Amino acid sequence: MAADTLPMKHRRSSFWRGCRSAFRAALAVVMGEECVVCGRPLVGAGVCGDCWLRLPYTRLQGAVGNEIERLFWAEPRVERVSAFLVYKPEYKIAALVHAFKYHGRRDLACLMGRAMTRDLKATDFFDGIDAILPVPLSDRRQRRRGYNQSEALAEGVAEVLSLPVISTAVKRVVDNPSQTSLDPTERTENVKNIFALADAAALENKRILIVDDVITVGATLLSLVRTLEGIRGLRIRILALCAAGTYRRGRVSEHDLGLPDLTAHYDPSAVRRYPAEERKTTPLL
Repeated sequence: MAADTLPMKHRRSSFWRGCRSAFRAALAVVMGEECVVCGRPLVGAGVCGDCWLRLPYTRLQGAVGNEIERLFWAEPRVERVSAFLVYKPEYKIAALVHAFKYHGRRDLACLMGRAMTRDLKATDFFDGIDAILPVPLSDRRQRRRGYNQSEALAEGVAEVLSLPVISTAVKRVVDNPSQTSLDPTERTENVKNIFALADAAALENKRILIVDDVITVGATLLSLVRTLEGIRGLRIRILALCAAGTYRRGRVSEHDLGLPDLTAHYDPSAVRRYPAEERKTTPLL
């Protein structure tokens, strides 16, 4: 359903959710906040300096033929693929992803979008990119969360690269169940035909950068790429904040740095929570 055809009650609800999110963001600036990863008092935005050193980086840096890129070798339009961080549910990095994906911290998604772009800025990964395409979110999930986390990441990328974000060319037309508990075969079936083209002309003869939050087996991204197959002259590169699993290259261990290990188990119960009734009515910030 297009935004301009949403019932008035949904528009009002989205407006007030946005107001509450903005208020919480301003309050965090005035009152100070904690590092979303380690929980220590924070001077700055989102993640403390120690955690920036200790995040589980893939260190792929857009290397041609890397492990993640191989997931897309059957798709001739996909030229390059990379991811910034390694994600496992038990890693403390999960607290960061959960914060911007489920708890309203849109600012963190923009922050991480900028960071993962700067990580590749000195390489040729972004050469020739014309526009950025965030992976679409279903209308229902976007209303519930208040925003599309992939679009927020894309805005951070766009800020560094000074490129446009095209968020209306493709729509997610099926609100498919979560992929979290599915095996690779089930994931592929779960994302079949979930996207539809809305404005193919906006992507013609362009090299686009698709931005997503987490790559696991690549099923959602492959479904999106196949939706774009008929667009004339389209070339694709893909950048994700995280790759789920063990995609790492040339890792410097936390032990060598003399710092605690951020791959230590993440305890979801330790994350600061808001009352359930508030979570139902507004994205949390």
